[in-house]
Amino acid sequence: MSDERPGERPDYDWVTGRANCSAFKVFKDLQMQTEANVAQRNKLRTEGDRFKFIFEANGNYFVVLAEGHGRLVRFYLEDGGTISITGDGIDVDMTATLTLTSTGDCRLKVKVKGEVKGEEFLLWQVLRMALEELFFSEPRKKP
Repeated sequence: MSDERPGERPDYDWVTGRANCSAFKVFKDLQMQTEANVAQRNKLRTEGDRFKFIFEANGNYFVVLAEGHGRLVRFYLEDGGTISITGDGIDVDMTATLTLTSTGDCRLKVKVKGEVKGEEFLLWQVLRMALEELFFSEPRKKP
């Protein structure tokens, strides 16, 4: 058995690899992982936590809400295959597109507030960027 990554083989079928790295598939994977993250965060709630989190999905859109507070993070699969992630009451504004790395791995390329981040991210890393403030920070007080 070899430790060689699929994309390191000289005969790697990058066309099939990239086709398997489709926006719809990755969006559905993000949706499933987000739902699992919400369930885990709710399970970890302590007496001091004021909010329960709610996951809702509908087609090419899903959202995570802080119950009773109006803060939320929404995920939307746009027609061109871009995944848009924005927040209300949360400082989240990013888009993600897909790429196939030189080792044949499907990753997300992220722009935060229009600025390209120099890395290619795994799903959990994008979810952390999107949900961390909602899950672990108190709402900002309005001036």
